[in-house]
Amino acid sequence: SGGNSKFKALADGRGLSQFTAGCWCCFDGMNTISIRDSFNVASISDNGTADYTVNIDVNMANRNYAVVGSAGRDGSTTFAWNYGVTFSSKNAGDIRLRVNTSESTQFEVDENMIVIFGDQ
Repeated sequence: SGGNSKFKALADGRGLSQFTAGCWCCFDGMNTISIRDSFNVASISDNGTADYTVNIDVNMANRNYAVVGSAGRDGSTTFAWNYGVTFSSKNAGDIRLRVNTSESTQFEVDENMIVIFGDQ
């Protein structure tokens, strides 16, 4: 045990490692933005049509984190995932994302998800 720790137990009982999501969120992006469920997300800002900023509660250590996002629409009989998610202005305390159709038109959908892995 040379002092390099791979896993850290926090005071709240939660574990933290390179394999633990530092932040994740599922939110409804239509009409009034609402967070369905999340971890380490303070809020979501609505920047316009299908343009959001996810505000991280406890900042990441820096902007060198990995992020994955997806978006879809819950229809009456099908669940479509043919929307693209692009990221911009990635910072330690927030990340901006946009949802697009396959034709690159910004489009609001009701199932938006983001997961961030990195140091906190």
